[in-house]
Amino acid sequence: MQVGGSMDEIQRDYDKETAVYGRVKEAIAKGDIKKGIKQAAVLKYGKPVAIVAEAASKRQIWVYRPGTTDLLNKPKIRLFFDDTGALDQIAVLE
Repeated sequence: MQVGGSMDEIQRDYDKETAVYGRVKEAIAKGDIKKGIKQAAVLKYGKPVAIVAEAASKRQIWVYRPGTTDLLNKPKIRLFFDDTGALDQIAVLE
């Protein structure tokens, strides 16, 4: 019973990550997420699955992906924010 409950929770997390990925991808396609937008404005679409800091450039990279994809494989979306919190690069990997 406990294992089944855990599996249901994992599936819900996967579904949530996939839904957020879809919203972010659609917002990029519509032009709602574009260079210059602030991090707070992007968060209305959902939280990233990972945030990575680039030491040399002081940028943050937010990673969005469908729930069934690991962080090393495609598809995924990477949003690069400068040290002021403004989006300065978008990478959509299919």
